[in-house]
Amino acid sequence: MNKAERIRLARRRSGLSQQKLADLVGVKRSAVANWEAAGGANPSGSNLERLACLLQVSHEWLATGRGEMKLPGHWHDVPVVDAELVDSSFERRLLAAWRNMPTKTGVLFLELAESYLPKHK
Repeated sequence: MNKAERIRLARRRSGLSQQKLADLVGVKRSAVANWEAAGGANPSGSNLERLACLLQVSHEWLATGRGEMKLPGHWHDVPVVDAELVDSSFERRLLAAWRNMPTKTGVLFLELAESYLPKHK
Protein backbone atom coordinates (compact mmCIF):
# COMPACT_ATOMS: atom_id res chain seq x y z
CA MET A 1 0.00 0.00 0.00
CA ASN A 2 1.45 3.39 -0.97
CA LYS A 3 1.20 6.65 0.99
CA ALA A 4 -1.77 7.92 -1.02
CA GLU A 5 -3.69 4.72 -0.25
CA ARG A 6 -2.77 4.93 3.45
CA ILE A 7 -4.00 8.53 3.68
CA ARG A 8 -7.27 7.64 1.93
CA LEU A 9 -7.78 4.56 4.14
CA ALA A 10 -7.11 6.49 7.36
CA ARG A 11 -9.40 9.34 6.29
CA ARG A 12 -12.24 6.98 5.39
CA ARG A 13 -11.87 5.02 8.64
CA SER A 14 -12.07 8.32 10.51
CA GLY A 15 -15.34 9.10 8.73
CA LEU A 16 -14.06 12.39 7.32
CA SER A 17 -14.72 13.77 3.88
CA GLN A 18 -11.85 15.23 1.91
CA GLN A 19 -13.31 18.69 2.56
CA LYS A 20 -13.58 18.18 6.33
CA LEU A 21 -10.01 16.85 6.53
CA ALA A 22 -8.78 19.77 4.42
CA ASP A 23 -10.51 22.21 6.78
CA LEU A 24 -8.92 20.56 9.83
CA VAL A 25 -5.45 20.56 8.29
CA GLY A 26 -5.84 24.08 6.92
CA VAL A 27 -5.46 23.29 3.22
CA LYS A 28 -7.77 23.20 0.20
CA ARG A 29 -9.78 20.08 -0.61
CA SER A 30 -7.77 19.74 -3.81
CA ALA A 31 -4.61 19.25 -1.72
CA VAL A 32 -6.17 16.29 0.09
CA ALA A 33 -7.41 14.88 -3.23
CA ASN A 34 -3.89 15.27 -4.62
CA TRP A 35 -2.35 13.48 -1.59
CA GLU A 36 -4.78 10.59 -2.16
CA ALA A 37 -4.26 10.39 -5.93
CA ALA A 38 -1.98 7.81 -7.51
CA GLY A 39 1.16 9.70 -8.44
CA GLY A 40 -0.05 12.80 -6.60
CA ALA A 41 2.00 15.10 -4.41
CA ASN A 42 3.19 14.15 -0.95
CA PRO A 43 2.06 16.25 2.01
CA SER A 44 4.75 18.34 3.70
CA GLY A 45 6.31 16.91 6.83
CA SER A 46 4.22 19.15 9.08
CA ASN A 47 1.01 18.29 7.22
CA LEU A 48 1.84 14.59 7.44
CA GLU A 49 2.28 14.93 11.22
CA ARG A 50 -1.03 16.80 11.44
CA LEU A 51 -2.75 14.13 9.34
CA ALA A 52 -1.46 11.37 11.62
CA CYS A 53 -2.70 13.24 14.69
CA LEU A 54 -6.10 14.13 13.22
CA LEU A 55 -6.67 10.65 11.79
CA GLN A 56 -5.34 9.03 14.99
CA VAL A 57 -2.86 6.78 13.22
CA SER A 58 0.81 6.13 13.74
CA HIS A 59 2.99 8.71 12.00
CA GLU A 60 5.46 5.96 11.01
CA TRP A 61 2.68 3.88 9.45
CA LEU A 62 1.26 6.86 7.56
CA ALA A 63 4.68 7.98 6.31
CA THR A 64 6.27 4.62 5.51
CA GLY A 65 3.73 1.81 5.89
CA ARG A 66 5.83 0.23 8.66
CA GLY A 67 4.37 -0.73 12.01
CA GLU A 68 0.78 -0.71 13.18
CA MET A 69 -1.81 1.62 11.71
CA LYS A 70 -3.22 2.65 15.09
CA LEU A 71 -1.18 3.87 18.00
CA PRO A 72 -0.82 1.37 20.86
CA GLY A 73 -2.96 1.58 23.98
CA HIS A 74 -4.78 4.78 24.82
CA TRP A 75 -2.19 7.13 23.33
CA HIS A 76 -4.20 7.60 20.13
CA ASP A 77 -6.83 9.34 22.27
CA VAL A 78 -4.41 11.97 23.58
CA PRO A 79 -3.52 14.64 21.01
CA VAL A 80 0.09 15.75 20.82
CA VAL A 81 0.72 19.48 20.70
CA ASP A 82 4.34 20.58 20.31
CA ALA A 83 5.39 17.22 21.79
CA GLU A 84 3.33 17.79 24.95
CA LEU A 85 0.49 15.44 25.84
CA VAL A 86 -2.82 17.23 26.17
CA ASP A 87 -4.39 15.30 29.02
CA SER A 88 -6.85 17.84 30.46
CA SER A 89 -10.42 17.32 29.27
CA PHE A 90 -10.84 21.10 29.04
CA GLU A 91 -7.74 21.45 26.84
CA ARG A 92 -8.93 18.56 24.66
CA ARG A 93 -12.32 20.24 24.16
CA LEU A 94 -10.60 23.52 23.36
CA LEU A 95 -8.26 21.80 20.89
CA ALA A 96 -11.17 19.99 19.21
CA ALA A 97 -13.08 23.27 18.89
CA TRP A 98 -9.97 24.98 17.49
CA ARG A 99 -9.45 22.28 14.87
CA ASN A 100 -13.04 22.60 13.68
CA MET A 101 -12.97 26.40 13.29
CA PRO A 102 -12.62 28.06 9.93
CA THR A 103 -9.22 29.77 9.65
CA LYS A 104 -10.61 33.31 9.88
CA THR A 105 -12.58 32.44 13.03
CA GLY A 106 -9.48 30.80 14.49
CA VAL A 107 -7.45 33.97 13.99
CA LEU A 108 -10.11 36.04 15.76
CA PHE A 109 -10.37 33.47 18.54
CA LEU A 110 -6.60 33.43 19.05
CA GLU A 111 -6.45 37.23 19.18
CA LEU A 112 -9.25 37.25 21.76
CA ALA A 113 -7.54 34.59 23.89
CA GLU A 114 -4.20 36.43 23.72
CA SER A 115 -5.91 39.68 24.80
CA TYR A 116 -6.67 37.98 28.13
CA LEU A 117 -3.03 37.10 28.80
CA PRO A 118 -1.21 39.21 31.40
CA LYS A 119 0.75 42.07 29.86
CA HIS A 120 4.50 41.95 30.52
CA LYS A 121 6.19 45.29 31.10
